[in-house]
Amino acid sequence: MESSFPHLSTLVSSEPTKPAPKVLAMAEHRKQLHRTDNMKYFFHENGPSTSKVVTVATLLPIGGTLLLLSGMSFIGSLIGLAMAAPIFLTFSPVLVPAALLIAGSVAGFLTSGAFGITGLSSLSWIGNFVRGYMYQQLQNKSQDP
Repeated sequence: MESSFPHLSTLVSSEPTKPAPKVLAMAEHRKQLHRTDNMKYFFHENGPSTSKVVTVATLLPIGGTLLLLSGMSFIGSLIGLAMAAPIFLTFSPVLVPAALLIAGSVAGFLTSGAFGITGLSSLSWIGNFVRGYMYQQLQNKSQDP
């Protein structure tokens, strides 16, 4: 009778079973010890150095303090926004056009600066191109007989 579970067939069969060879168990045990020794060697050789441990021990409190301060400033900003919201709503007919005017002015200044830099870069590129072209023409004329 074929079973789909071969490991259970030894429990059901009437034939006496052979004991598992101890050699295989010892080999498996040695493999496990070898893996454990390799891991000990790996962690011993590649573990953190003293300077890394000192660096982490130093930077951890500093990072925690900075994280606490940033959280406190965020909470303070939220509280200030909640307190200023009624004032913003009251003065919004004046503030919104003023903010739009300031944003438009800043965008205009930034755009004019970008156009100025683009124009200067273009003139510089053209000047370098013409200078290189003229130099090449002079070299060609000097080589002609």
